Parts: sequence; C-alpha cells; structure tokens
Amino acid sequence: SKTMRVTVTHEYDKVEIASAEGTPVASTLDVQMGDDIEFKLFAYKSGSSPDVTGDAEWSTSNEAIASVDGGKVELSAPGTVTISARYKGRTDSVTLKVTSPYESLTLAPNELIEFRYGDAGVQITATASLKNGGSEDVTAKASWQSADPSVATVKDGLVKPAGVGTTTV
Repeated sequence: SKTMRVTVTHEYDKVEIASAEGTPVASTLDVQMGDDIEFKLFAYKSGSSPDVTGDAEWSTSNEAIASVDGGKVELSAPGTVTISARYKGRTDSVTLKVTSPYESLTLAPNELIEFRYGDAGVQITATASLKNGGSEDVTAKASWQSADPSVATVKDGLVKPAGVGTTTV
C-alpha cells in the first residue's frame, strides 16, 4: 500500500471585523440599545484584503441580547454578547457590552384604573428618563403586557376592560 502526504492550508492569513466604514474595531465595544451597528469582514493575504462580509457566516453568542445578519446587528436587550464572523476557516469576533440609555421608566397615570364593564379604554403613557439627562416618550416603543388579558387588555399603552376582576399592566 502507498501513502501520500497531504497539506491543507488556509486561503487567508486572517479575517478581521471592521466598522461599516472599514476601520478595525476593538475586541470589546460599549454600545447602547437603539444604536445602529453594522460590521464588515475583511480577509487578509499578501497585502490584499477583500471585503467578504456577504460571504461570511455570522453568529451571536446570545440571540436574546443581539442577532446578526450579514454584519448588521440588532440589539434586543442589555447584557454582554459576542458577535463572530467565519470565512474559509478563519474567525474573528467582537464582544458587545449592551446597556440601556434609560435610567428609569414612569407610567402616567400611575394609580389604580377602575372600569365598569363596557367602559372605553384609558391611555397610559410611558416616559423614560435618560441617563444623560432629559426624558423620552417611549409609549410606542415599550413592550406592554396584561397579567390577565381576560380582565384587561393593553396595546401601545391603551388599556381596555375585558371582564370582571383585577389585573396588573
């Protein structure tokens, strides 16, 4: 029997995640919910560095915090997540420390809402205090939920009676 020696090498020396403008990014970035984040991936060999963003396999370490598609990152929740890009056996990654731009959230009215069955709804407004000062109406951005939709429903802050009882929004 005969044997043959086979050598397999990488086509590229390295791949590197860069900003949408093409500048290299740090290994860890501090970002805030609401930021627009888009990365590119460049493959390096012999002075050449083609943009391989569209051909790379992008992944996230935690879908609950961030998702990634073709280098475009969508932030979903505060936390720490690693975004990775793989191309022809080479991988690079960046860690994102995601924080909220908000200090606190207040609801108005902030007291017990009493309905009689058949009453019209009551609009609740959600206002977020920003960490850097000021405030923002986040009623349309907020995620609204009724603890018991058989008693009251809520959509975009509009609370409507649905049945007899007590619930929390």
